Amino acid sequence: SDKLRTTMTRFLTKREQTVLELRYGLWGNSVLTQREIASRLKISRSYVSRIETKALSKLRKAYAGQMDSI
Repeated sequence: SDKLRTTMTRFLTKREQTVLELRYGLWGNSVLTQREIASRLKISRSYVSRIETKALSKLRKAYAGQMDSI
C-alpha cells in the first residue's frame, strides 16, 4: 500500500527496505528466504535476520506513533 511504502521510505534505511521487500515479496518481488537474500546482497544470513528484525521493530514503532497522533 502507499502508506506502507511511505512509512518504509521515511523510517528505514535503503538496505532495510530492500530486505523487507525481498523477504515478504512486496511490490512485485518474489518472496525469498533469508539465505537467498544474503546471497543476493553478499552478506551473511544472520545479518539478514538482524536487519529484518530491526526493520520490523522500526515499522511497529512508527505505526504505534502514528496511531497515538490520531
